[in-house]
This record gives sequence, structure tokens and C-alpha cells, in this order.
Amino acid sequence: MDTTTTKTAVDEFLVRCNVRFSVSLAQRDHVNDDGWKSDAWNVRLQSGKLDMNTMFYTGTGHRAKPEGYVASRIKREYGKLAERSREWIAACKPVAPSAASVLFSLLSEGEAVDQSFVDWCAEFGYDEDSRKALRTYEACCESGVRLRKLFTPTQRAELADLLKDY
Repeated sequence: MDTTTTKTAVDEFLVRCNVRFSVSLAQRDHVNDDGWKSDAWNVRLQSGKLDMNTMFYTGTGHRAKPEGYVASRIKREYGKLAERSREWIAACKPVAPSAASVLFSLLSEGEAVDQSFVDWCAEFGYDEDSRKALRTYEACCESGVRLRKLFTPTQRAELADLLKDY
């Protein structure tokens, strides 16, 4: 399945499961602990009384080009200096992530709930003695637990199948 078809299939899946997906920009140019700049999004998945809220981050390369974008002009005006390329990035508009993108990440993270911390560290190259690694693992497990409340095992399997080549 191509990306557009997958996004549509995931949107239709959410409708069938009676899960509402919404996203809103929380912070443009968020800088993480490692110094990477991204756009931070508030994501909400809601089904009846079940409500899952999470943050999702998209890199600045996922932004939309400004109106009137002409590659040669941009290269000429913004391509020469780092200062100018920051101006180019600032001119681009954040693009909200799709439900498919968010759910792909959440499903991947959520698999941690089926692993021990030691096994998870070994798989992803984290140090078992790292508190940061433990916090990351626990956040991934929390995503898995919340997804299990929102979707049945059959629904999670169907969603994983829809997203397998995403």
C-alpha cells in the first residue's frame, strides 16, 4: 500500500472503531534535550469515555514550503548561509501529523510493554544503568497500556497490519 492509501485506510479504521483522532500544534520550534528542533503536537484519541492524550513531534523537514516556492530562488537566497537557512525553515509552515503516522509510532513504542527493561535496552542499544533509558522505556510501556485500553487485541492486530509497510 502506498502512503496515501495507508493514511486513508487508517482513517477509515478509526471511524469503524469509533475512535476520534485530533491534533493541534502545541509548540513550534520545540527543542528537545539533545538540541533537535521540531514541532510539538497535542494528539488526542477518544472513544466514548476512553481518552488518550499524548505529545507527538515532527522535524522541521516535515513542514510545508512557503507559497510561491521556487527551488532556484530559495537555493540562491537561502542556500548559502546557515543564518539564511534558518530563515527558510522559519518561513515553512508546520504540517499536522496524520493518524497513520501517530499510530505507527504509538504501536511501535507500545511493543515495549511485552518486553523486560533489559531486553528492551538490548534491542534498542540503551544502557541498562541509564535513568533516561528507564524513563523512555516506562513511557513506551505506558503508550502500550493505553493503546490496549483503546483498542481490542483484534483491532490492534488489524491496525498493525494496515501499518506494516508504512
